[in-house]
Amino acid sequence: MYSKFQTFLFGETLYSQGGKYGPVTRPQCELILVKSGAVIVEADVSHHILVAGQAALVQSTEHLEYVYADQQDTRVTWCEASVTENGQQVASIDMGQPFSLPISRRM
Repeated sequence: MYSKFQTFLFGETLYSQGGKYGPVTRPQCELILVKSGAVIVEADVSHHILVAGQAALVQSTEHLEYVYADQQDTRVTWCEASVTENGQQVASIDMGQPFSLPISRRM
């Protein structure tokens, strides 16, 4: 699975009083941790809400967008993996897990 990734990028961002990131229109795989606030994750045809204290492995093939909650600050930490041209298989892997999990103290 990891050989399909071209690059990894890490970061932390504060979306003050809401905002939006995207759309990303290429295959993408991201780990996102929501430290405060809330975000709607739009990955291809699915939509999920993540709130403070949750993490998710987000995978998309054609469309990825994050819509951060209005009227509140949302802080997220993320690791983004850009997928190679043949990597579309990676974005369609069913991990067999719930979409989001609680953030542990170590995270």
